[in-house]
Amino acid sequence: MTSGSDHWFDILVIGSGTAGSVLAARLSEDADVSVGLVEAGGAASDPRIAEPAQWPLLQGSAIDWAYRTIPQPHTANRVHEWARGKVIGGSTALNAMAHVRGHPADFDSWGCAGWGYADLMPYFLRSEHYTPGANAHHAVGGPLHLIRPTAPHPVTEAYMAAGTEIGIAPTDDHNGACMAGPTLNTLTIKDGKRQTIADAYLAPALGRPNLHLMAETQVLSLILDGTRCRGARLADRHGERVVTAGLSGYQFATGTSFAAPFVTATAALMLSRALRRSRSMDGPTIRQLLIESVRTHRREHHVQFRYHSTVLPDCRSFHHPAADEFQWNHRYQ
Repeated sequence: MTSGSDHWFDILVIGSGTAGSVLAARLSEDADVSVGLVEAGGAASDPRIAEPAQWPLLQGSAIDWAYRTIPQPHTANRVHEWARGKVIGGSTALNAMAHVRGHPADFDSWGCAGWGYADLMPYFLRSEHYTPGANAHHAVGGPLHLIRPTAPHPVTEAYMAAGTEIGIAPTDDHNGACMAGPTLNTLTIKDGKRQTIADAYLAPALGRPNLHLMAETQVLSLILDGTRCRGARLADRHGERVVTAGLSGYQFATGTSFAAPFVTATAALMLSRALRRSRSMDGPTIRQLLIESVRTHRREHHVQFRYHSTVLPDCRSFHHPAADEFQWNHRYQ
């Protein structure tokens, strides 16, 4: 077995969110490969994480990176809070637990062989345990425990009925034959508690001697060697250090949808300065190419929760003792 250390691994995975936890767990199944997993946050010890109804109060808490957007032209130039998880399990520890695969057309439009929706469907099925039972679109036996609400709140029912009333045809399942339309969300909840991606994939794997979790450790930049990534510069409470990845020079930089562009951009900026000094390529050119690529292709859905102190007569209908008013802004950008 290859022996990893705090400074060298066969494979280095950045971020313990959805992609990172799955990669670390699956790759470390090979006992001959040492895997290092870097996570900026710590353990998911806040008891509110496990309680599904508490998710709105996690936004803006200690486990939230608390990002903010630049003014958005499609929302009257408003600036929006953008919650992202800074904790083992990433944003699956603070999101609303909705489990939606994505629209088939999004995958098919990539034009990448082996990455179409039909190609990925076996892996979606492999990942889940769908409690209503297996069917053409779902499977049982996987690590992700998926439920469908059986007694929706009257507000939820009214919301779906309003969509139908204005002509939007309902659908049975967002992950079924038709994604669009009013329906109840599939949720990542097990035994009444939130199931994070770390609960499902990472926790069962952490006992492996070839998997090393570096929590409360932040990635400062990637280390590039020509066109290859050879490692990362990290920082924790003990200071900064360089960690390298040695299996054919590969490193899996997964990160969050925010962190991956950030660390890549940082590495590219450092590379552009080096290239400019060597005069092998104009520095601003490579920097601008990367910035424009991220700005053009970055896509994410936005769910924003706001808490207000004004008590409304029907505030208890939201089943949250601390909530006076819930304002939901759902933006797609």
